[in-house]
Amino acid sequence: RMSRVKIFLSSFKKEIQEMQVNGSKE
Repeated sequence: RMSRVKIFLSSFKKEIQEMQVNGSKE
């Protein structure tokens, strides 16, 4: 089973990646 920390980190990384993609578009 996945720990809450792992799930939190994976979702946190995803948000950062999306932010970087949006930032490079502008």
